[in-house]
Amino acid sequence: MQAAEKAGAVAVWLGGTEPLFHPAIGEITSALTDVGFYVFLHTSGVGLRKRIHEFKPVDQLFLAVEIPLGADSQSSIASSQSVSLSTALEAVRVARLSGFHLCAHLTVPDAIDTADLSSQIHLLASQRVDGLVISSASSQSAVALRAATELIPSLAWRHFSRLLQSSYQDAVSLIDSQPASGSQTQPAEACEESA
Repeated sequence: MQAAEKAGAVAVWLGGTEPLFHPAIGEITSALTDVGFYVFLHTSGVGLRKRIHEFKPVDQLFLAVEIPLGADSQSSIASSQSVSLSTALEAVRVARLSGFHLCAHLTVPDAIDTADLSSQIHLLASQRVDGLVISSASSQSAVALRAATELIPSLAWRHFSRLLQSSYQDAVSLIDSQPASGSQTQPAEACEESA
């Protein structure tokens, strides 16, 4: 909460390894939305069915479900397990039935099959997600990320994707500029937590 207020943020992206693994994530999310922050809870969907009651479906909360690319692909958001497309789509279904706003998040690899990405976007449209956000796991895929972002139908969600990616890069730059210490946060986790 203090970090979001200090940054002057309007929106907070709660991610990392898997926020649903945090025992107080429902309370944290409520605290942020109660004071007016827009919160994007970035999740693989694993465990969402069991914990959905801990969240309030308010206008400021978007469940940002990680959607693996391709029918056979796996999401890497959950550290100890692979998450299938069917698991992610079940999380979308549960969230939709519970009255939550939904944002689908696609992480673009270094090389992207635009036909695969386009089919995923059409699939997500059929699932009635409210928004679509695309980002990249690495700086090597800037060209693929630019092309992928242009496939997002909404100009506003394209802009949000660019802001999210920029916050990832800012967080990595911040981590790289800090002196090395024994308790340094891993860059991938720091990016999502500070976005």
